[in-house]
Amino acid sequence: MPLRYEALHVVGSGVFGTVFLARDRETNDRVALKRLNVKAGQNGVPANVIREVSLLRDCVHPNIVKLKDLQIVGLDGFELIFEYIPDDLHRVLRCYWRKGTQLPMEKVVLYWQDLLNGIHACHTQMVIHRDLKPQNVLVHPIDGLKICDFGLARMSSRRVESYTRDVVTLWYRGPEILLGHPSYDLPVDIWSAGCLLAEIATGCPIFPGDSEIGTIVQIMQLLGTPTEATWPGFEQCLSLWKPSYPSWPPTGLKTINDQRPELGDAGMDLVQTLLVMNPAARPTSRKAKAHAFLSRPGPAPPRGFPPL
Repeated sequence: MPLRYEALHVVGSGVFGTVFLARDRETNDRVALKRLNVKAGQNGVPANVIREVSLLRDCVHPNIVKLKDLQIVGLDGFELIFEYIPDDLHRVLRCYWRKGTQLPMEKVVLYWQDLLNGIHACHTQMVIHRDLKPQNVLVHPIDGLKICDFGLARMSSRRVESYTRDVVTLWYRGPEILLGHPSYDLPVDIWSAGCLLAEIATGCPIFPGDSEIGTIVQIMQLLGTPTEATWPGFEQCLSLWKPSYPSWPPTGLKTINDQRPELGDAGMDLVQTLLVMNPAARPTSRKAKAHAFLSRPGPAPPRGFPPL
């Protein structure tokens, strides 16, 4: 008996699996099929499969990609079936960049709302995504942004725990991870969100470092070197902190403001509240999504994405 979902061609790949455009043989609908990488000879359902399925089951929200099914192939093959959305934020922003333009301001506001709503839905379930980046944010022509790829996600713990530092793509990785803090939690997603909000507005990544040191230097050059006043106890808790780092003053995110002055004081304030080096000083996702910039009066623009 043939499998219900037929893989057609590869549309992406990563550490944990390969994503295919696929067809539902029963309905003829297009779906996304994620074929998970499983170690040869492994017995039972791998922990990463259980974790990703359980997390997505709990995180049901319009701004999170919908898990439709799980297809088991043979004794050790597992395929997650998602709604199919062909565009992602990286591709959309790159199309604008190639044309020398930026995402329209009304779309910037909508995408900021969608992203923060999706993160809030994860955090409400105590899920840390740990890999928010443009490639992991899908763009639906009607429904807006949808967060995807929960391969690195895990449940937050109310206890102070040491997690792996090998998470979050470098350009969106929080300074607490880059500088070797022994633990991290939900605020790592808030930092990534701040990076994404700035990139959505300007069309360019704001911390495109080529190494961990290069990235943290770029962060400090824009936000200022941390001090005891801005990050109490930082020198004691950051194992990779170097006293030799120069003392850069904060810039007020001037480069972002110069690239997108339409953000105004309110829009810049939202980005600044997320991009705070001290994780304890970042807002919760609930507070971020309720920011005044995102609740301005006026009719919402149509969600349909303009032709690229």
